[in-house]
Amino acid sequence: MDKQLFLYDTEGLHRLCSDELVKQGLRYFTDNRVIGVGVKDGSLEAQVEDENGEQYWLRSYEADERLEVDCDCRSTNGMCVHAVATLYAYADQYAPIESGSLNSALDEAIQERIKKGRNEVKVKLISGNPGFGTWQASSLVSASHWQRSYQVHIRSLD
Repeated sequence: MDKQLFLYDTEGLHRLCSDELVKQGLRYFTDNRVIGVGVKDGSLEAQVEDENGEQYWLRSYEADERLEVDCDCRSTNGMCVHAVATLYAYADQYAPIESGSLNSALDEAIQERIKKGRNEVKVKLISGNPGFGTWQASSLVSASHWQRSYQVHIRSLD
């Protein structure tokens, strides 16, 4: 299967930028600061509003397996909060649905949970192997502003 352009899960975003920038971008996304997002001529384009109401336009494109960002904020490190928020908004809007149809409320709830797991949780293998082991899951954003962590034990595929 071909890699989908501009679709990054939380792990992919952490490879692009710092934990703090991912948290800020997620906050911008959940605060609905991404006004418009779409793909035009192979570039991801968006308009994002900051906390002061100022609006920024950005254009992102993928070249040589790297994400390049050109934003009005003129960030010096390449990635910015506007770009991270845009990537979250794009994934929310355009990510392919993996299971069949979403005909029931249960299917919709499962898809929403999968999306939140991919975008709002950082996981790390503590012991064992990826198939059967103990994982630590940590929330990136919490209603209480304190990071929540818990362990998941995978013991069987059944």
